[in-house]
Amino acid sequence: MKFNIETILKVAGVIIAALTFFFGLQQYSVNNEREFRKNYYTLQSTVFNELLNDLGGMSASMEDSSTIAEFATSFKDFKKLYYGELNLYQNDDIAKSADSLFNKIETLVQNNDLSLIKDTGSIRNQVNSIQEDIARLAQKCNRALQQTYEVHLDKF
Repeated sequence: MKFNIETILKVAGVIIAALTFFFGLQQYSVNNEREFRKNYYTLQSTVFNELLNDLGGMSASMEDSSTIAEFATSFKDFKKLYYGELNLYQNDDIAKSADSLFNKIETLVQNNDLSLIKDTGSIRNQVNSIQEDIARLAQKCNRALQQTYEVHLDKF
């Protein structure tokens, strides 16, 4: 009988040690994933903030023909993000919206004298469309950030 109890205790010790090891390994994996998600969220948030600041600057400067220089600067900064960092953090929905928006802005810039924004109805319609697209892109960025960090604000 003594032999059976000793054997059972040894086996139980090995099982407990193995369970502890695997639990620790699982916790390590969960913590690494959480840390990666946190870092990715922080970088994604930074890029989206830069993107929306540039687009907001363009949108605001389209309202006043005296701020065309600000528009040009914001558009240049948007191009840098569009061709660069944005590609690291955008999902398919944001990519499609950013592509469409970029093409609309390029068309506006190439085909019009931007100093006439307030005075020309056809340009005004293009500007309104671009501003609406900017607002939609901002909402998509917000949803992407929520998905990255698995936070769903619409449930609160």
